[in-house]
Amino acid sequence: MIKFDLNNSPWNVPRIFCAALLLLLIVDSAQAAVAFRSAANNRQSSTASGGTLTVNKPTGTISGDVMLASIAVVTNTSTVTAPAGWVLVQSTNQATGNTSRLYTYYKVAGAAEPASYAWTFSGANNGTVAGIASFTGVDTASPIDVSASQTTASSTSHTAPSVTTTVAGDMLVTIHSFASSRTWTPPGGMTEAVDRYSRNGGTGGGGVSLGMNYEARPATGATGTRTAVASGSADRGSTHSIALRAVVVVTPPVILVFMIPPPRLPRPLTG
Repeated sequence: MIKFDLNNSPWNVPRIFCAALLLLLIVDSAQAAVAFRSAANNRQSSTASGGTLTVNKPTGTISGDVMLASIAVVTNTSTVTAPAGWVLVQSTNQATGNTSRLYTYYKVAGAAEPASYAWTFSGANNGTVAGIASFTGVDTASPIDVSASQTTASSTSHTAPSVTTTVAGDMLVTIHSFASSRTWTPPGGMTEAVDRYSRNGGTGGGGVSLGMNYEARPATGATGTRTAVASGSADRGSTHSIALRAVVVVTPPVILVFMIPPPRLPRPLTG
């Protein structure tokens, strides 16, 4: 009769030859949501050629925040030069009727930002408004996911175009301007950051008005259009839609190594 000793076989493979199982565990990257920090704005009823409009840095802005600045001006013969460090995102020329221009720029805040920023105008204008909104959680290497612009017909309703976001956690910002001095009602589902007019106490025609609004976009895809409504004095204008790209947080890979001994080989015994 043959028996097998499962515990003391001389055929056992020495433990130095144990098999190694290598498991590489990589935690998926994740998107941090963009958040609104604060906003500031300013206006002038008119500006001489070579004049400036100064806007304060939004309260609480720190290094790594991303600022969006929008400037609306009438007429379109007056153009804008941005302060150093600001990058143009969209520029729209409303060349029909009461003409105007709308500009939007971005800037990544550094460690030593000035207290304010001055925008310079070439050509006299009949009114200008500027707003700056500051955001956290934006990808500073590539802040703009997608943007679009359009001119709008004479109305009190001015629609910003749809854009299609590619990063979950983006922030949609819409900017609305038109050639009257009125206040705005923001688009449904959006929060107003800036609402400013250039003259007439916000109750009449002439001059220009600017509204800036924001809305978190937790999922990717088309945003749909967004319509802001002015309080009166229908006129032509321009709008911008800008999606700020959420920063992608990547967790370093975790590597686990398990040492697993091979099975013992039995030896035959006689008895």
